[in-house]
Amino acid sequence: SPAPLRYSASRPIMRSARRRSATAGPIDSTAAISVRSAKSYKTRTTVSISVPASAASTPAPPPTSTPAASGKPSAASTGVKAGSTLTRHNGDITITRDGTVLSNLDIHGFVTVRARNVTISNSIVRGGRSKGHATGLITNYGFAGLVISDVRIVPEFPSVYFDGIKGSEFTARRVHVSGGVDSVKIHGNNVTIENSLLENTTYYASDPQQGGGPTHNDNVQILYGQNLRITGSTIRGASNFAVLGAASRGNTNLVL
Repeated sequence: SPAPLRYSASRPIMRSARRRSATAGPIDSTAAISVRSAKSYKTRTTVSISVPASAASTPAPPPTSTPAASGKPSAASTGVKAGSTLTRHNGDITITRDGTVLSNLDIHGFVTVRARNVTISNSIVRGGRSKGHATGLITNYGFAGLVISDVRIVPEFPSVYFDGIKGSEFTARRVHVSGGVDSVKIHGNNVTIENSLLENTTYYASDPQQGGGPTHNDNVQILYGQNLRITGSTIRGASNFAVLGAASRGNTNLVL
């Protein structure tokens, strides 16, 4: 059987400072996860997923959390469902088959979507080490029908090049995103973010995309897009804007 991991959603896996130095080391993002065994298996994507036999570790004590006020989305109501069993995946995943479903995974790599009607659910996506160019931990440029639900998105190796979700044509539902330069960066049409927690972006004093100046951290940055909707979400902890909209690359239509 695949390698099960136990997850507790009682608080965020990571809480980054509002302004975190670019020279800071990796943030501990494993406080609520333990590995019970390790096997190899294949998904319906084009990649093989392997878990090293040395992956076993000692469970950390369960954390506590403070739910958001007034029933708004919090770490306890977003991301991986409490009590879920996850299987560790080491390496990037590129999805090329329409209708692919990724679920119950702890992904130590980037997810790139190049197919329609893909679902990513009840999983953690951590990305990997920087490849020297801007990317999302989950990236989808224009493939319709992507649904991301009950997913924790947090960089294992924080970098000035990382955003949480990047692209267009997706619905993000009950996601918990933290630790990127922007939580979500929208590059196109048909994006819905609902009942989610977007928080605690990471500040860098020098950003190549800002000509060497500091990062402009936003929870949601919109470059352009039509049929954009953000509803029922908790948005906080960015050093620039909660939602930054622009129309420099095309018309933008947003409902909040």
